[in-house]
Amino acid sequence: MNVQGDIAGAAMINGSGLLPFVLRADGRFQVLRSAHGVPLSGEASAIDASGVVYGAVGTMGSSSTSLFSYEGGPDMTLFGDGYDQIRAVSPSGLLVGCRFSAEDSSIGQPVVFRNRGSVSISPSLRGCLTAVNEAGVAVGGFRTANEIGAYLWDGSIARTLPMEVANSISADGKVAGAVVVERIQSGTGSSTFSTHAALWLGDVGAQDLNAIVDVPIGLELIAAVAINDTGWIVGTTSQGAFLLAPR
Repeated sequence: MNVQGDIAGAAMINGSGLLPFVLRADGRFQVLRSAHGVPLSGEASAIDASGVVYGAVGTMGSSSTSLFSYEGGPDMTLFGDGYDQIRAVSPSGLLVGCRFSAEDSSIGQPVVFRNRGSVSISPSLRGCLTAVNEAGVAVGGFRTANEIGAYLWDGSIARTLPMEVANSISADGKVAGAVVVERIQSGTGSSTFSTHAALWLGDVGAQDLNAIVDVPIGLELIAAVAINDTGWIVGTTSQGAFLLAPR
């Protein structure tokens, strides 16, 4: 959803598979079915402040996959390839995500998209950028069978965050996500990570929201999923979802 209230996503239409759609704030609903007459399936993953929709689609009946942008009108614009993923867009249209390789499709490399091409932010980082604010500051992370971590990219330099999960960033740079509170190693060698919802304000450490919020007995705030520019936070708990309002 963008600041105007336009929503982008995917819907199952008449059993024909997932199709990208855009629902405008004025109630107009449009399913994006084709590019220049070619039937497509896929999903929309981001929408910027001007209402441009971005996502990924595949050609019906083939394995060909592309990214797309849609500004209105009868057709979308295709770019990129099946190794690229768009995860988020800033209000002004800066796209972030990840790129996978033909050799390893299990974990990608964080990228920004410039001139419709993916550009790595750091050859040493893994995973995806998952959120970006109007200033062009993005956050992301990675997760493997035994490792988990998060980082921030300020447009030129990437640095590790003092939290293991970074899901969202506000206009003033607050990062919502999670910290690992317990790691359990399984007999197969993989690990399960227990987390608490966390907020990073730019200081040395991240704040465990369970320690600073009056949480009912028996309830745990597991992860902060999103934070908006006025400080409202939504996330998951051990019993459902939560909404925190700033004081």
